[in-house]
Amino acid sequence: SHESDQVEIGEGFKELEDFLSRVPLADNNAVFNLCCRLCCAYERKAFKDGLQYGAHLIHELRIK
Repeated sequence: SHESDQVEIGEGFKELEDFLSRVPLADNNAVFNLCCRLCCAYERKAFKDGLQYGAHLIHELRIK
């Protein structure tokens, strides 16, 4: 429901909500929370990897 999210992300969460609306609330919450934790972990890893690769690239460009 974040307006700044890409359309693909918004559509993905809408699809997830549609699927989860058919399961009991406790299961809905458990799956949704797990999905969000995994997304956050993946985003954190991608950010750190991006910084590391960027620093490595800058180092390589300065050496040559």
